[in-house]
Amino acid sequence: EGQVGCDVAIECVGNEHALKACVDAVRKQGVVVQTGLHPHENPIDWFQVTFRDLEVKGSWAYPTHYWPRVISLISSGLLPATKIVTKRVTLETAVKEGFDALLDPAGTHLKILIDLSK
Repeated sequence: EGQVGCDVAIECVGNEHALKACVDAVRKQGVVVQTGLHPHENPIDWFQVTFRDLEVKGSWAYPTHYWPRVISLISSGLLPATKIVTKRVTLETAVKEGFDALLDPAGTHLKILIDLSK
């Protein structure tokens, strides 16, 4: 009992509904990782966190000292923002085409988007 659900759920978009979905999606003693930046205070159901013995972690994802350089590169046109997503995959092919591509030692992809509309 309590082992239905995923081991880890990662919220990356800064949306309160996505964070709630992550809490709901993990199994008992699962892990919720918060990397998305929320524009305002976000309530979390601490009863569920405690009752289901969940682990909630925050991760900054990218150190802030990178931001000025990246902003400068995008502003100058040296890093075209529209080319950051280098591959799009469907949910059904996310592991085979997405994660495998990111793990490829050649490192040809920057961001791979999972397109949920297909």
